[in-house]
Amino acid sequence: MSASHEFAEAEHADPDGNVPVWVRFELELRAAGARPQAVPIDDALGPVLDIVARHGLVLVTGHLSRDEVFAVVEAANVPHVVVSGPEFPSHRISPEDQVALADQGALLMRAFTTPYTGKCTWDDVFTATRAVGAHSTVWCSDLGQVFNPPVEDGLALMADRHLDAGFSEEEIRIMAVDNTRRLAGV
Repeated sequence: MSASHEFAEAEHADPDGNVPVWVRFELELRAAGARPQAVPIDDALGPVLDIVARHGLVLVTGHLSRDEVFAVVEAANVPHVVVSGPEFPSHRISPEDQVALADQGALLMRAFTTPYTGKCTWDDVFTATRAVGAHSTVWCSDLGQVFNPPVEDGLALMADRHLDAGFSEEEIRIMAVDNTRRLAGV
């Protein structure tokens, strides 16, 4: 959330408006006197990649912009890079760009909450998933907020939506189970 382009969203957010949860937290920090700063990717990338490689961690792109995501994926010399929320509005990555990232070995992490809360359509998720394939897609719920379904329901609801859209049970298993286990080293 300290990525330059996401930081700008908090900088210009209406404190009385309908903002994402993370922006609300950021605004509360500022109201309490904390003055966080944006962290340019050039300043953080090298040390982060060193730590990820040394400890065998999974590198997740978080709230980086499209161009920052490409820079990270291209620079990363680590076993697992996950591009989070490629359909999320503030860093939307086209299906064509997602294919390019998958071709470089990145997994595309699709969060249940993004289409569920209307930040994109389910068809956006299905189109991009079909473009990169199940082997390059991993699911997460991104749940835990009181105004969304319970965490334990998220992946089941996501599976139901994908089955209804014509994805096979094998594809569901790859995205929900196999790729998650691969990231966990199991």
